[in-house]
Amino acid sequence: MKKESSQELKYQSLSKGLGITGLVLGIVTLLVSFIPCFGLFTIFFGIIAISISLIGLVITLKHNHEKGLIVGALITSLLGCGIAYSQYAAMNALGDELIKEANKTIVENGGEPIDFKKKETKPVSTVIVDDERKAKIKKVNYFSDNSSVTGENGISYNLKVKKVEVARRKMYESEGINYVSRYDNIYITISAFHVEEAFMLFSNGELKETVNIKGYLLKSSRSDGDGYGKYCSDSFIFYPELNTQTTKKSRIADFTGANCGMGEEVNNRVKNERIKAVKASGILSNEDIKPIEKVSKIVNVEAPKTALVEEVSEEKIEVNKIYNITVDNLRVRTSPDLDAEKIENLPLDTKVEFLNQKSEQKITVTIKGKEIDEYWYKVKTPSGNVGWIHGCCFDKN
Repeated sequence: MKKESSQELKYQSLSKGLGITGLVLGIVTLLVSFIPCFGLFTIFFGIIAISISLIGLVITLKHNHEKGLIVGALITSLLGCGIAYSQYAAMNALGDELIKEANKTIVENGGEPIDFKKKETKPVSTVIVDDERKAKIKKVNYFSDNSSVTGENGISYNLKVKKVEVARRKMYESEGINYVSRYDNIYITISAFHVEEAFMLFSNGELKETVNIKGYLLKSSRSDGDGYGKYCSDSFIFYPELNTQTTKKSRIADFTGANCGMGEEVNNRVKNERIKAVKASGILSNEDIKPIEKVSKIVNVEAPKTALVEEVSEEKIEVNKIYNITVDNLRVRTSPDLDAEKIENLPLDTKVEFLNQKSEQKITVTIKGKEIDEYWYKVKTPSGNVGWIHGCCFDKN
């Protein structure tokens, strides 16, 4: 009996101690809960108080001890937690209301609302750059959509956009698809590129600004140039900053759905290669455009308001200049590189049109034992092909 009585006193003392501890923590929780800034910190103490009180309550119920102290501690702890949580919720609601009012003021003043709950926010410098870029793209669209405008003062302006490719990176090129008929024996090649082009904005013949814009170029070429009816010889370029997703979808559909009119077998092969080129280009997943091969010196040219066409680059632009080929069988290549694919051979005294683009660096070639260090030049041949020829072998005068 003494052992049982001693055990009973032990549990009674334990339940009483737990009750007092729970009550003290509950009172502290209750008092601090009225201070809004403590929020979740108060709830943490409340949970400890509730846990201690529940342990004490279990012991009390099991041994039929006085429950008043434990119940009081439990009620005080629950009450403190409830008040603390309500204060925390009220603070959050107040914060949301203040943000809402602040955004309302920002919108009324012509700004864009700010989401303060975002984990990542752009630095101020990035936001400024983005705004400047949007303004440039808007200007390019304006010049592209309007060939002539009249200002409020009645002054008329003729607007023109000239595009110059400044960089390119090949993403895909198919093997030549051979088509043989009674009249033709040609090869069709499908290619995809990442490109960067300089959009040169002119007003009344004066260069106002140059904006570099990147895009995806999809191209289908014939070995004989455009050929009759231009079947299987077409291309399109999509600029994510300028064009809409609807435009992208429409151009991809036209490109992959084209009928070459060369029989079912060739037509299906061309379609499949075009689909492969579209996928490889990254246009479907909006892959970052990273052209790497520089093909022009006109890169990020910023012209003053009074700049003329002649001031576009370090060297004066030569407009529509005709060059005379001085050797026989001069190779025209797809890019300014000796290893690039050949487009056609030009006979002696062929006239070609210079397209105002030179390679970034000179390349040395040996002609009849003589080394010639010259640029590559982008030209249009009499057959309509556009490619690159080395400066060794034509008359520039």
